[in-house]
Amino acid sequence: MSSLFRRFGRLLRSSLLPAEDPSSRSEKFTDWQADPERSAGSPPNPPKEDPETRFYRALELPAGASFDKIRQAYKSQMKKYHPDRFPNDPEKKKYAELVSQRLNEAYAYFESKYGR
Repeated sequence: MSSLFRRFGRLLRSSLLPAEDPSSRSEKFTDWQADPERSAGSPPNPPKEDPETRFYRALELPAGASFDKIRQAYKSQMKKYHPDRFPNDPEKKKYAELVSQRLNEAYAYFESKYGR
């Protein structure tokens, strides 16, 4: 929490100080990049998630679930999000199409992985 206050203080001081020449700004930028408090936060480009983890998350299952659990989760999610359930609401239908597309992609991946 104290690092948050220090960052806020730096931001406040920098906004209240008179304008500086551009060369000193670039030095501040490199100092900001090398700031150890900054590196403790999330990286600017988070690592990409592997497809299998993303598919388990789409099916709302823990990683390493059996194919029977995957099939059961797929069927229950498709019952919940099938686009035909929302014929009169275009927004919900569009969302359901997106979700069902992701579910189909995940199920196809696991089906090919388990050879069924």
